[in-house]
Order: sequence, then structure tokens, then C-alpha cells
Amino acid sequence: MTAAGLSNTPQEYRERLDDQSDEQIDTWAGELMRDVSIRRGVREVLHGFRAAMDTDDAGLRRLYSAGGGPAAAVGTTERGELMMPAISLYYLVGGAHAKAELDSLKSWLAVHNAAVMAVLFVVFGVDLIAKGIPPLSG
Repeated sequence: MTAAGLSNTPQEYRERLDDQSDEQIDTWAGELMRDVSIRRGVREVLHGFRAAMDTDDAGLRRLYSAGGGPAAAVGTTERGELMMPAISLYYLVGGAHAKAELDSLKSWLAVHNAAVMAVLFVVFGVDLIAKGIPPLSG
């Protein structure tokens, strides 16, 4: 037996794992991943990102999902702090980029609302006239 409590050989380790239920192994793996994320400073990264984006935990969850991150990967620590895997933090950047692009588009549409609506009415009007002429002429 090694000092870490594992096994001397890979075969012995596999035999010990075979004795455990899948649920127990999943629990251990989840705890290990959470602990590694906490030790790697994910909480500090999330705190800084939250402040930079001027949002709350719900907003960070939305940014993460908007960036393509799986919603099931986001959780909380035992103290209720938002936590996600360190290897998937890049999803926040994609979500922040998407939010910036959508905010920019929303601002442009608000400024140019009258022009956008005029173009839509012209297009719909031309389409309506084009569909109405053949039945009247034939």
C-alpha cells in the first residue's frame, strides 16, 4: 500500500475500484474535481469575473450557458458559493462576448427603429402587392 492509500500496482488499484459501487466512485470523483477547482482559484476567478461583468451568480450562470457551457456543470460549494470546473471557465468568455454583441445590436436597433420598421413595411407591402396582382390580372 502506498502512502496515499491507493495501491502498489495498477492491477491492485483496479481490483479495489471494482469493489466500489459506481455511485461511490462518482461521489469521490465529484468531490475531487470540486476540491481541485477550489484549490486552483476558481472562486477568485468567478468573483473577479462577476465584478467585471457587474452581475450576480444567476447572471454568471446565464453567461456560462450562453457561451456554450453545460448548465449541469455549474453548482455550489458547501458554503453556497458558485462553482464550475476550472477547465470550462472559457465558456464565460464566450458568454460575455455574446452578451456584448447582443447589447450592441440591441442599442443599434433602438437607435434605428424607425428605419428598420420602414424597410420591413416596404418589403411586406411589395410582397403583398406581388402576390395580389396575379389573381387580379388573370
